[in-house]
Amino acid sequence: MYEDITIFSNKIEKTPHAFNVLMCGSSYCDGTYKINRPKSPICCIEYICKGRGYVTVDDVTFTASEGDIYLLPIGKDHFYYSDDKDPWEKLWFNISGKFVESTLEAYGIENIYHIKNLDLKALFKDFLSHAEKIKQTSSTKFNFNACAMDYLKIIQSIATSPELQEKHIPTDKAELLKNKIDTLTDFSLTFDEILNEFFYTKSHLIRLFKAKYGITPYDYLLEHKLSIAKLLLKNTAIGIAEIASRLGFANSHYFSNFFSKKVGMSPREYRNTNNIRL
Repeated sequence: MYEDITIFSNKIEKTPHAFNVLMCGSSYCDGTYKINRPKSPICCIEYICKGRGYVTVDDVTFTASEGDIYLLPIGKDHFYYSDDKDPWEKLWFNISGKFVESTLEAYGIENIYHIKNLDLKALFKDFLSHAEKIKQTSSTKFNFNACAMDYLKIIQSIATSPELQEKHIPTDKAELLKNKIDTLTDFSLTFDEILNEFFYTKSHLIRLFKAKYGITPYDYLLEHKLSIAKLLLKNTAIGIAEIASRLGFANSHYFSNFFSKKVGMSPREYRNTNNIRL
């Protein structure tokens, strides 16, 4: 068996940090590979490049094979091992912190452990590449912002995966639109571009949505952007200008004005008030 691992901390313990990478890497397993982590203080996310193995999360057991992802949340019993005849080759990372748990809850996948046939190898490689650069360029204090954004992209992709979407098929156009906004990954899309996917007139879609949810879809989109902004401000040190850009605001000034009107304080004040250790 061979593993290529980048280690930031060999202590498996709860951390006060908002987002922390303990270790990550690639594994080329054999029949001896077995991990047992009761009531795990870390979240483990792995992508299977080749082979198969067996995973148990609390009382849920499944087989993870090539192209699959398994997601083992904080606080659960983790037990997994590789098949001895067709062993795993995989990419993985172990993370902890409030941002991890908050993001899983925000996207409604805190109880999703196994995603089949979802090719996110490139995103996992990005995570590992950024982690290696952080390790090489830092001596004591590690800034995991790049890895935090890679993690967010992976979670967004899982939440919008065909497998999970098929488990809940909305019954009407208003629900379809709400689901689209809830799982939005490309915030560069304009409001009109989002509505254009539904082949209904704009005014009709707005009426349907407001009748069902009591809010216009545009205001609901802004509320969704606000919730993501709060997550990033509370749990990462990503710059305000970058957050504004990632959420599709024209500039940081417009974003700050919007945030201040909604929250009653500027993004910087909100970040300082929450006093997150990074």
